[in-house]
Amino acid sequence: MEASHTSTSCCRCCQHYTPEGRRGGNCSQLHVPVKGGWKACNLAMLAFSMSWEEAHKIVVLPQKTEAIPETVPVAV
Repeated sequence: MEASHTSTSCCRCCQHYTPEGRRGGNCSQLHVPVKGGWKACNLAMLAFSMSWEEAHKIVVLPQKTEAIPETVPVAV
């Protein structure tokens, strides 16, 4: 496994953290119970970051541009 180098400081800020109960939660990456205040491990990813495995799902649609006339006739 390759570690992601992010600035996630604690488990509760990690994308893999699932809260459970009042004091802790589970790490879906390590499959272990953790506390939200614990220092995050090297596998931590920011909660709102996109994982590179999902990046291929993004579809970029071509932008349609309409031709704009250079001059507009003015009625006098």
